[in-house]
Amino acid sequence: KKHPALNFINLERNYIGVEGAVYLAHLLENNLILKGLNLRYSHINSEGIKTLSKSLESNIALEELYLGGNLAHFMGSESLANVLMNNKTVRKLDLESNSLWVEGARSLTKIIRNNETLEELRIKGNAIRDEGAKIIADSLKENRGIKKLCLEDNSISDEGTRAILKAIKYRIS
Repeated sequence: KKHPALNFINLERNYIGVEGAVYLAHLLENNLILKGLNLRYSHINSEGIKTLSKSLESNIALEELYLGGNLAHFMGSESLANVLMNNKTVRKLDLESNSLWVEGARSLTKIIRNNETLEELRIKGNAIRDEGAKIIADSLKENRGIKKLCLEDNSISDEGTRAILKAIKYRIS
C-alpha cells in the first residue's frame, strides 16, 4: 500500500544550527516532493543559510520557505538572493527578524527584480529603515509577482512609506 507523501516539514523553534542545515540541504538537493519547510527560530546562522541556499539551486519542488527569526544577516540574504532570483517554484519566503538591515534589503532586490514566481515576502523586524524601504520600493516597480509584502517593525517613517506607496501606485498604473 502506498503512503501519501510528506510535503511540509515544520521544525520551528528547534536548535537546528549549521549542522542540521547541512542535513536539510542534502534533503532539498534531490527533493521532488517537499513543498514547504518551516525553520523559523531554529538557530541557523548565515553559514547555515548559505548552505541551504546552495541546495535550492537544484530544487524544483519547494514552494514555501520560512526562515524567520534566525541569524541570516546580510551574508545569508545575499546567498538566498543569488539563488532565488532565478527560482521558479518558491512562492512564499519568510525572512522576518534576521537582522538584515539596509544591506540585506539591497541584496533582496535581486529576488524582487528577477523573480516573478515569488508572491509573498516577509521581511518584518529587520531594521531596514527608510533607506531599505526605498531600495525595496525601487525594485518593486519591476516586479508583478509579489502580492503580499510584510514590512512591519522596520523603523520605516513617512519617507520610506511614501516610497513604498509610490511603487505600488506605479505597479497598478
